[in-house]
Amino acid sequence: MDIYTFLSLSKEEQANAIAATDCLSERQEALFKVKLYAMSDFYVEMFCTEGEGEVVKFKAFKSRRLLVPYLDNFMASVLA
Repeated sequence: MDIYTFLSLSKEEQANAIAATDCLSERQEALFKVKLYAMSDFYVEMFCTEGEGEVVKFKAFKSRRLLVPYLDNFMASVLA
């Protein structure tokens, strides 16, 4: 699946598409827990409400610079 196909899916279909992949990392952003997933040639962030864990939105991207907020988590897991 490419990024354009993913973006054309409904929110439910996007959730099903990432369900087959492992969560790479997660972070906190304002009132959301954000989980990072890797697809074939792009990444997906899943934004969930902190309390109920309701999926609010998905953000798909290819830019590696958008991975910067996850570097601390990656380094901590490598050094552990």
